[in-house]
Amino acid sequence: MRAGWICVGIFLAASWAAGAQQSAAVAPYDVVSIRPHKLGTQMKFSQGSSNGFRFPGFTVQGMVKMAYDLALDSQVENMPRWANTERYDFEAKMVDEEKIAAKKHEPRALERQRIRMILEDRCRLKAHTETRVETVYELVLAKGGLKLKGVPATNFTSSNSAEGKLEEHGALMSGLAYMLSRELLQLVVDKTGLGNKQYDLTLTWTPESRAQAGEAGPTLFTALEEQLGLKLVATKAPVEVVVVDHIEKPSEN
Repeated sequence: MRAGWICVGIFLAASWAAGAQQSAAVAPYDVVSIRPHKLGTQMKFSQGSSNGFRFPGFTVQGMVKMAYDLALDSQVENMPRWANTERYDFEAKMVDEEKIAAKKHEPRALERQRIRMILEDRCRLKAHTETRVETVYELVLAKGGLKLKGVPATNFTSSNSAEGKLEEHGALMSGLAYMLSRELLQLVVDKTGLGNKQYDLTLTWTPESRAQAGEAGPTLFTALEEQLGLKLVATKAPVEVVVVDHIEKPSEN
């Protein structure tokens, strides 16, 4: 995992079909800016707020994954090469006070619909979903029970990650599954049954590269069980993938 603070909303899972049916009722952002990212400038800090977001140095493929709540590049098919190599600074915000007030009380899944609307407008995105049966990890409670401290519900989480270490405040299990997917390059599905409960957590382990060099310490699988009371179980399951039918480079502001 790349080091650095990342403050983003953890969006709750929702199906693409449901999102498509509701998209017409979603209030779009009032101001949207997409600009080519300047090389050498800071791009590790992203943030979401009550009236918008700022995602510097993101690829279009990264935004598509966010729009469809996907963790892995392999879950997006038929994407042109530039969409995963060229970086842009994405910003969006609402200025209408009524929209901002309504946004504070709406389901967080609607944020993904707004991002899809931006991609459809500015990148002419057209896509459909398909299902593949693949090997995944299920994130479940370990035999000894959960070892996490619950915290009051909050709209945003903070996450500080480095090689072999993860610290989160207000973590959702769905968000932890997403982070683990990116670490393992294998889809992790939340099956803990903990729903939208949020927790503070610290997880430390020895990455495989350091273990091969002789460094002692628990593997990620062992650390999850011993430190958090969670376990990863491999299984076969249907996996949703997004197939891109058409996409263009972002239009100029």
